[in-house]
Amino acid sequence: MKDRFNTKLDPDEEKQFKEFLKRLKDLRGEDPSHETDDYDLRGYWKEFKGRDELMQWAMGLGHGPDTYKKPNHPTFSRESIYHGAEKPEGGKFIGGSWDAEGNFTPPKMGKVLGYPVRDPNEGELQFFGNSPSTAGYAAPDGAIVLNPNSGLSPYEREAVARNEASRLWMRDNNFQPSFTVTEAQQRNLAGTAYGADPLAAQQTILSRLFTGDPSAGQATSEQMIWLQFLKSAMGKQE
Repeated sequence: MKDRFNTKLDPDEEKQFKEFLKRLKDLRGEDPSHETDDYDLRGYWKEFKGRDELMQWAMGLGHGPDTYKKPNHPTFSRESIYHGAEKPEGGKFIGGSWDAEGNFTPPKMGKVLGYPVRDPNEGELQFFGNSPSTAGYAAPDGAIVLNPNSGLSPYEREAVARNEASRLWMRDNNFQPSFTVTEAQQRNLAGTAYGADPLAAQQTILSRLFTGDPSAGQATSEQMIWLQFLKSAMGKQE
């Protein structure tokens, strides 16, 4: 989200901000512009310029407040000015919350595309513990279950939930795509639960394309046609 959720600066402020980034690069020995990927650094700079808090952060002695965290920040919270901002696809970006001990809790999701999101049971917690890279799965009971220890931002968790919702929809509606999986996609799925199952592999690629997950690989024109079929069918279902 480098180009989104950035405080608008006037031309003179933008010039000062870029000078600040240059000084920061000289101080740290690395380009700090990457921090704008998930943080509204312009907003933070505008509010705190000339104050000790900004200099402490610049020197690596502190961190910026939640106020300017973007929706894709791992601990995007209700304290952010972007909590409640409109999503391009509809709905709002909802942040998590902090407790008195400083523990972060992602926001609860009731339903995603009509499917419930529930907490993992004991067996699923063990599964996620053994497969930490698995961010979520479409459970046999028709629910979406997310890995509580994935470290993903609320925005990314919702993307995973949408991915799993599309899997559930394909399962419930016997949606069976039929397209060629590229060699690169086959290599990417090799060794996973989907790699040896052609239908599961195709559904996996479609669900990832559905949410814009880059791990889907380069989509073919045939796959994009099937993606439009899926979106159209799910739209009618909703």
